[in-house]
Amino acid sequence: MDQSNTVQPTPRPWLHRGSLIVAMHPEHGRVIARMMDIDGYELDMREPEWSEAMANAAHIVRCVNAFDDLLRGCKAALAYLADPPSNFHENRKETAEIIRSAIAKATA
Repeated sequence: MDQSNTVQPTPRPWLHRGSLIVAMHPEHGRVIARMMDIDGYELDMREPEWSEAMANAAHIVRCVNAFDDLLRGCKAALAYLADPPSNFHENRKETAEIIRSAIAKATA
């Protein structure tokens, strides 16, 4: 059975704390992922891979947290492009703002 329609990801926002990616929830936090080496050991900050792992964690968190806004921006752009000519210019400013906001969040 395909559970992709029933099982939802952990609610956002997600943050990275050291070698962990965590979800912040009003009632409890949840570890989403741990940065580990290829052998399954948690990375130590003295290892050369630490900086890259932290950059990867920050990138994952930024992408996950921007997902809803980026999807909303894509939908707004599609609706704008698909509008009949009479509505085309009315949605231009709102669509541009949605997309600007999504890009800013994804690149912060």
